[in-house]
Amino acid sequence: MNASINYVHNTSMEIGVRVEAENPVSGQVRHTGTCFLTHVAVDKNGKPTPVPPLKLETEEEKRRWSEAEVRRSIRLELIGRS
Repeated sequence: MNASINYVHNTSMEIGVRVEAENPVSGQVRHTGTCFLTHVAVDKNGKPTPVPPLKLETEEEKRRWSEAEVRRSIRLELIGRS
């Protein structure tokens, strides 16, 4: 598995996880799944707390950020929190 933080908002972050399987005999690697996890940062009292901004340096990081923004917008729209 490989994971990366794709996006951060005020108190939440999206982590993208790519799962791959490797054949131990041939060494062939294949993609088996992808998931996106949303986590909320909490303080010692269990209340949401701000997260630091994400520094986007590469085109890949910028692409993942943009795609995560779209997923977040859709998710909020679906639960009625535009």
